[in-house]
Amino acid sequence: MKRIIIIFFSIVMLGSLFLNCKRPVSDKNDVSDKVPVKVQTVKLGSVVQSIDYNGDVKAEFEVKVFSKIPDRIVELYVDEGDFVHKGDPIAKIFAATIEQGVRQAEARLAAAKAQESNLLLEYDRAKRLSKENAMSKQQYDTIEAQYQSAQAQVEQAEAALASIKSQLLDATVTAPISGIIGKRFYETGDMAAPQLPIVTIVQMDRVKIDFNATERDLGKLKIGQEAQIKVESYPEQVFRGKVSKISPVLDPLTRMAKVKVLV
Repeated sequence: MKRIIIIFFSIVMLGSLFLNCKRPVSDKNDVSDKVPVKVQTVKLGSVVQSIDYNGDVKAEFEVKVFSKIPDRIVELYVDEGDFVHKGDPIAKIFAATIEQGVRQAEARLAAAKAQESNLLLEYDRAKRLSKENAMSKQQYDTIEAQYQSAQAQVEQAEAALASIKSQLLDATVTAPISGIIGKRFYETGDMAAPQLPIVTIVQMDRVKIDFNATERDLGKLKIGQEAQIKVESYPEQVFRGKVSKISPVLDPLTRMAKVKVLV
């Protein structure tokens, strides 16, 4: 009985040694299952959402200057890039016919005033005689009507002279606003045409950028929102502006709306 028990314990011990030999020995230096991590303190911040569009940079104000007189340009006083003040001369248009018209209108006015002066003397004399009953009412009424007609002729002559002088002033084309000459479309000696401006004047203190925004992005845009602008002329510089206008109307073909940014 004792022998059997000894054999049993021997078998158990041998089994335990066999299992221990089969079990892998852990290596404390093995780091293959470790994952590197970074630790950072949690804090509040902002998330910026941006949308990008391409647009055209234009002057905030641009005025086309036309000649009211379709005639030859005698002289041009400005060139592209020049700064002009409001009222400065831009061009001189040939106006010999208008100058002659002014002289004729002045002569007609002088004749009308001379006739009015003569009739005034007659009218004063008629009033005196009428009070003394030395002139019939019919004669008095005739002289009075002649005098009033002479007054009307003087007024007409004055209006005609003022009109022709205004045309003569139009022969000198002036700047309607202060600004920079953006483009010049004529040279000295060209014929000014009513459909083509002589120059354009721009004000560049601020510029505007127009672009078309999609219907999907309109809800993200608001008046006064900041915009960052990059242009090819200054690739390293970022200009800042604000959204000034958002069209409430969508183009039915493109489903886009016009947006304006001022810089």
